[in-house]
Amino acid sequence: MRIMTRVAAAAALATLPFAAGAAEGGLPDKMTWTAYGTTASGYAQSVAVGDALNKAYGVKMRVIPGKNDVSRMAPLRDGQADYCACGAAAYFGQEAAFLFASEEWGPQPLRVVMTAIGKNNLALATAKDAGIETMADLKGKRVSWVVAGDALNWNAAANMAFAGLTWDDVEKVEVSGFKASIDAIINGQSDAAFMSTVTPHAQRLAASPRGLHWAAPAA
Repeated sequence: MRIMTRVAAAAALATLPFAAGAAEGGLPDKMTWTAYGTTASGYAQSVAVGDALNKAYGVKMRVIPGKNDVSRMAPLRDGQADYCACGAAAYFGQEAAFLFASEEWGPQPLRVVMTAIGKNNLALATAKDAGIETMADLKGKRVSWVVAGDALNWNAAANMAFAGLTWDDVEKVEVSGFKASIDAIINGQSDAAFMSTVTPHAQRLAASPRGLHWAAPAA
């Protein structure tokens, strides 16, 4: 979880506490967040925040899991969620960039209200048996590409750029969501995917017959 965003329209901010009731500390008694899928670290972090808010202020929080950027951002845009535990998709939505570059999607009036700072990292994980020691070794390899998941895909592209590579230099393996991007590696359909170093999916990959290797930027 890198960025949490909230609709910035004044009407929404003003009516939320009165429509939902008020908990201790002036917080609404109910909140709805969107986050990554139920097996992702972002979802676990969101649930943990909700548990802390409930214990301290009596706030009841619902977390809606989403496979990709669109499924996490749509409830926020449509007023069905108050917050999105999103990644770079929040910036893309605010700037109407990439898949949000349409009248339907952007620019969205988003505001960052909280950021997560941890000791984990975000990187391109590879199957240990794929022989990918550095980013240069990705040339011609299979890399998971999440449909409607620009935040993940552009981060993967940024890693490949260390070796002067682009998506044109690898075999793009289209998958439906974040979990599916790692499943593709475990199932032998892909060789690499972008993920957090602390996500449970990294542990799943490490425990699989293919193993896990974090490719170095350069030799």
